[in-house]
This record gives sequence, structure tokens and C-alpha cells, in this order.
Amino acid sequence: MNESLSGKKMMLLFTVFTLFCLGFYTMGLYIGKMSRENPATAATSNLKSTEIATEQPSTRLIAEAQDLYSIQIAATASQEEAKQLLEQLYNAGFESAHIVKPQDMNLYAVRVGPFKLETAEQIAAKLQNFTFKKQPQGHAQ
Repeated sequence: MNESLSGKKMMLLFTVFTLFCLGFYTMGLYIGKMSRENPATAATSNLKSTEIATEQPSTRLIAEAQDLYSIQIAATASQEEAKQLLEQLYNAGFESAHIVKPQDMNLYAVRVGPFKLETAEQIAAKLQNFTFKKQPQGHAQ
């Protein structure tokens, strides 16, 4: 009788331990997924190409070595012009292109990135050779 009670306790402990491990495993998957999303793109990663992200001004004076960099293509007062530039960048294969509207400014910044520094330099070199086509007034792609 004593042995079966001990067996039941062991089975209960095993079940509790398994559920405990499953909970931590699930939490780890969730945290891992969230940590892969870059804070620099978190505001823009779920946006459609027509949506604009707003960004808070940076409070850091010195960039840290692990920071990621975006290449700013243009800053325009016209949201429509920014969308046209964005569309051209998408069509040219720059999938990380996005529009950011800094808070308290009437500008729309068109950027590509973020990337690690070496990759950002390579992309910037490619972008220097890219020709943007000016769209006629009132014409949207």
C-alpha cells in the first residue's frame, strides 16, 4: 500500500514538473520571438506600405557599437511624395524601406534599414547609383 502511494506521488510530481517545464518553454519561445524584433523597426514592422510610423527623438548622444543604422533617402513635407519614393524603393528590391514621421515635425523621412554598419554602408553605395523618378503632380502609383 505504501509503495502505490509513493508511485502516485511520483506520478503527480512528474506531471507537475512536466507542466512547469512546458510553461517555461512556451514563455521562452514568446520572449525569443519578441527579442528578435528589432526595436528600431518595431514601430514599422507591422505597418502596411501606406502607413506612417512616428518616432520619438533620440535621447542618446553617443551611439553604441551594437546599434543598427538606417539610410535616410529623403525628408519631404509631402506625404504623397514620400509614398511615391517608398514605392520606387520597394519596386527596386529595397524591402526594408519605410516612412517615419518624427514627432513635432511636418516632415516624412523615407529610410531603408535598419542594418548593421557594414551592411548599411553597402546598401548606401547601391542607393547612390539608384535613380528616382519624379512623379507628375497629383499622380499616384
